[in-house]
Amino acid sequence: MLAIDAPGDGGGRFTRVDLKPTVTIAETGDESVAERLHETAHEQCLIANSCAVPIRCNAEVLCV
Repeated sequence: MLAIDAPGDGGGRFTRVDLKPTVTIAETGDESVAERLHETAHEQCLIANSCAVPIRCNAEVLCV
């Protein structure tokens, strides 16, 4: 989801980005490890760290 501030003069800017990825791991995998790894990856993400707006990442971990 993108939050946008559009003042009506043809301009605008993103004010927030919400990411909701789905991470799939093996049924025998450790969900808490997957969540920690994903959190670390987001913290070190070049793109997210280069943006001027907050980027929230709420990953869903599925064990299959």
